[in-house]
Parts: sequence; structure tokens; C-alpha cells
Amino acid sequence: MKKDYPLTTDYLQLYPYEAARVLEEVAADDVAALFNSMPIELIAPVVAAMLPERAAQGLMLTTPVIATKILAQIQASNAARIFRFITPQHQELISKEMSSKNLRRMRHYYDYERVSAGDLMESDVSMLPVSISVAEAIRRIERFDQPPACEIYVVDDEHRLVGQIGIGRLITVSRHAQLGDVINRHTQALSVHAMAESLLLHPAWRRWRRLPVIERDNTLVGVLDYLHVQELSVRSDRTYRDTGGGLVSLVGLYWLSVIQLLDSMFSLAGARKGERR
Repeated sequence: MKKDYPLTTDYLQLYPYEAARVLEEVAADDVAALFNSMPIELIAPVVAAMLPERAAQGLMLTTPVIATKILAQIQASNAARIFRFITPQHQELISKEMSSKNLRRMRHYYDYERVSAGDLMESDVSMLPVSISVAEAIRRIERFDQPPACEIYVVDDEHRLVGQIGIGRLITVSRHAQLGDVINRHTQALSVHAMAESLLLHPAWRRWRRLPVIERDNTLVGVLDYLHVQELSVRSDRTYRDTGGGLVSLVGLYWLSVIQLLDSMFSLAGARKGERR
């Protein structure tokens, strides 16, 4: 797109969230071409509105100088979430171009306290924007680099967690429905600042193997696997008790996995039965 094309600049300026949804569906090299051709102050709000993984893919195909300038224009918490999806090689190049002040500002949201949920979590979390249709959600999932390991988390325009949905549920509802109308909004989450000593006490482990991790403003920043937390507790040779007073054990995790497997099988079977009708 040309810099002086008025419809492009007006759309980006007036509708940054809608533009972000469009760019999330465009090839990364085309996204990078747009980043390269537009004024930084115009493109930065659109980058901030994009899902962090897709924004990172575009930034890695720009020059380190442009990527640095864009990240410097974005709120530090947003920039940090995008930065975590950038490869270490590109992180190093961008860090060399970034001022020490901006780097410290961003890393404040990037370097979490040791053995906290933020330190233990995986940043690569499957998420979808709430404003899309079920049909578009399915198309996006089909293009994921890896199939979702568990629930798919749904976020609003500010990347705050608003709900979740399983694959079985997603393929059984009408494709014309809006994603926000069919998700489970009663989502259990962990604070990114919660420490290892308290993580295993969370009652949601009784149902879920993985839990979303959120910042204080409910921004989704990652996902934490139960096994990761439990392995840490075993290595530190500590004993944790759940809210019911019983020890959280591998036996409990086994039955949790069996329940989730059966739930997925029944969901898929129901979907196939519906298709046959």
C-alpha cells in the first residue's frame, strides 16, 4: 500500500481495531510491507490492537529500526507481550536499537519474579478475538501453527480475557453465530504474579489441565500447565494441599486427563452425529 493512499490512511486512523482484525488474516510479509510504508504514529495503534503473535510475525519481517520505533510507540505492557513472540535472534537485534529507557520500560512487564506464574507460564497461548464469527474462528484455528492443546481463549479489543471455548463446542454451534455469543464466560484464571506456593491450591485444577494467566487488568499474557507447576513443587521437596484438604497427586491428574479426554470424545461424537443428520 502506498503511503499517500488516502483510503488506507483514513481506515487505519479511524478504525485501528478493525484494521488489526484484517491484518491478522494477511500474510506476514504483506503486513511487514504495510508497516514499512506507513508513518509510525499511524501504524502503532493498529499493531497494538493485533493479537501479539501476529504482530510479532510482521515486525520480524521489518527492519530492526522500524520494529523498535513501533514498539516504542506502544504501551509498555502491549510491547512486552509482542516481544515475547519474537525470536531470540530478532529480540537481540531490536534490543540493540532500542533506548535503555524503553527497554527497561518494556522488560518491567517481561521479566516476572522467579517461580511466579509469569515466570512459569508459556507465552504461546491459543487466543481469538471476541468480535469475529464462529466461521472465521474455525478458519483461524485451521491456520494455527499447532493444534490447540486445550481450550481456546477469547479476548476483547484490549486483549483482556473474556471467555474460552473448546473445539468440540465450536464445531457444533452455528457458523453464522458470533463467537462472543457461544463462549463460556465463566473462565478460571491465574494471576501472573501468583507464586508457586499458592498455584497448586487453585480449585480450577480439579477440572482443567491448563489455566490462562492474566495481568491485574485481566489482560491475557500466557497459559500455565499443571504438570509444570507440580514438577516444580516436587523438585523443591514441598508438600501442597488443595482446598478440600487432600494432597494434589498424580492420581488426581490422571483422572482429570481421563475426564477431559472423554469430554472431548463425546463432543466430537455429537458433532459427527449432527453432521450425519
